[in-house]
Amino acid sequence: FWYNKTYIGGYYGGKRTQFINSMNLSLGNRFNADLNYNYTRLVFDDKENLNSIIAGLRLSYQFTPKIFIQSLFQRNNITRFEISFWIYTFYPNEGRINTI
Repeated sequence: FWYNKTYIGGYYGGKRTQFINSMNLSLGNRFNADLNYNYTRLVFDDKENLNSIIAGLRLSYQFTPKIFIQSLFQRNNITRFEISFWIYTFYPNEGRINTI
């Protein structure tokens, strides 16, 4: 699955050109991968122009309906900030009522 969105026009007294791209890959009902690439160019008459690129990858794998793991890797070109994290989730009694 491929997704693309484009914005061209005014932006708070300036001009904006923005491309948002996303690609999704699913293998069965267990593995998902999302690749994102966003480019934004802002041009202002009285201020400094901005060129921003944000790229990211999100992965998830579901072992069972109650156990899954997710990760996100993301980077931008302005602060050169990179983020990555893993989430492990386990729902032991979801949808059940425990009785004694």
